[in-house]
Amino acid sequence: MSEKRVVIITGASRGLGAATAHWLAKKSVKLVLNARNGELLEKARQECQQLGSEVLAVAGDVGDLEVCQKIVSAASDKWGRIDAVVNNAAVIDPIGIYTNVDMEAWSRAMQINLVAPLYLARLASPWLLQSKGKVVNVSTGAAVHPLAAWSAYCASKAGLHHLTRCMAVEQPRIIAVSLRPGVIDTAMQDQIRKDGPGHMPPDMLQYFQQLKETNRLEPPEVPAKSMAWLALYCPPEWNGEMIEYTDPRVVKESAAVFGD
Repeated sequence: MSEKRVVIITGASRGLGAATAHWLAKKSVKLVLNARNGELLEKARQECQQLGSEVLAVAGDVGDLEVCQKIVSAASDKWGRIDAVVNNAAVIDPIGIYTNVDMEAWSRAMQINLVAPLYLARLASPWLLQSKGKVVNVSTGAAVHPLAAWSAYCASKAGLHHLTRCMAVEQPRIIAVSLRPGVIDTAMQDQIRKDGPGHMPPDMLQYFQQLKETNRLEPPEVPAKSMAWLALYCPPEWNGEMIEYTDPRVVKESAAVFGD
């Protein structure tokens, strides 16, 4: 079955998105990959193609709704179906307290982290309804815990989490879930360590610095395996849930499909 499926992944040029694409490519899933950096995106496309997938790359910022339209059109025009949308693209900036933060950057975070996932799911919905497809929204602990200097990220991800629950209620034929992927060794973590000084509380910044120094950041490939499995096989009874990447149900089933 998976050989016939078509999956859209945003933020797919590196980190969690690229690792998810790699797992799916190994199962010959057809992919539409998106990211802002066209050069890195092309590299990811070639890697997935070498792993056995048919791949389309659509470069652009999902904060631009015309880019969202191009992503969905690429899948539907090429293959006439969409089986999953993985909303992985996100920004953490602006980092700073709400009384000082740049409001244009704050609004842009909401556009990328919350509005774009909604728009992509909406645009893809005719095909997702046909395939009884999946929407996997990448969440975070910041969606449920307030963190100083991260108001844009926390608020947008909280909105995305609740949007996922609303999707499940409003359109139960499309399975929508949030994945909480843990603290991953990605470019976002690099940005936290780079931009955090002077904006984040010292103890909070030290925590994230120590995660890197003590090798406690999770490699992207680990939560990506859970995300890839959810995109293909998430059961209907999980609709609307926030799922931890370490959930034993997911770990067991994803290992059975993708191996160790």
